[in-house]
Amino acid sequence: MYDVVNEGKWTIDYIISIAKDIHSDLNANGAVDAEDLFGYASCSRSAMDAFLWAFDNPVFRREGDKLVYAYKSAKINDIVAKLVTAFNSYDGIATDNSGWNYGINTFSNGRAVFATGNIGASLWATADLDDDMGFLPYPKWDEAQEDYFTMVDGSHQALAVPTTASKLEMIGAVTEVLNAESWKLVTPAYYDVALKVKATRDMESVAMLDLIVNSRIFDFGYVYDGWEGPCFMLEKLVREQNTNFESAYAKEEKKITKRYETVIDFFENYEG
Repeated sequence: MYDVVNEGKWTIDYIISIAKDIHSDLNANGAVDAEDLFGYASCSRSAMDAFLWAFDNPVFRREGDKLVYAYKSAKINDIVAKLVTAFNSYDGIATDNSGWNYGINTFSNGRAVFATGNIGASLWATADLDDDMGFLPYPKWDEAQEDYFTMVDGSHQALAVPTTASKLEMIGAVTEVLNAESWKLVTPAYYDVALKVKATRDMESVAMLDLIVNSRIFDFGYVYDGWEGPCFMLEKLVREQNTNFESAYAKEEKKITKRYETVIDFFENYEG
């Protein structure tokens, strides 16, 4: 799989082709359920939405000094159809809404060959895993897509300063120093030691982690979605087995437009 990634062939179609027929009825009940073995497993929450960015279909793109709304692209209908079909049509490809860690938990229990999961989960979910394992990026949409991408999920921490604060210069200086020291001390300890040494099983995975981390996207549209933008539409459509993106989007378009107009207007006119 490392060679497939490095050759630029690690695509969603490639994953579907090798995972769709990998299934075993482990509990012998004659049904496809959560106790079985799967080729590919993913929760139907943020891990599903992450395919948007992996397929180079962000909410906003930067064009010069401007942010341009890019979510409703020429291929968004195809993306929805592809994922709805993949996660609802094959015994070997499973999704579940029971929790954000469904994919990585299924994998760590030895019941998935491939699974989605965030990097942090790799530390605790696979620490006691006896099976050999490795890291791979999210797939590309197709081989014509030049790069692999992933997104930074909403569970990352952020710092806020109340509007009532008065000593802004001091707060700014202290915040900058704390962030600088974290970058010098905490990031290397976590990334270079905890992840690259303790969490990986081979040198190829170290290279894959570098690829993944270097492909992270902080999307303005995701950060300020506020559950009123389009960022969580994909997971909902997959859960509902609904391939009619245009109809679903039309119902939300007015709300989405108003949301981003409000956010962009705030930043353009902020005088604080």
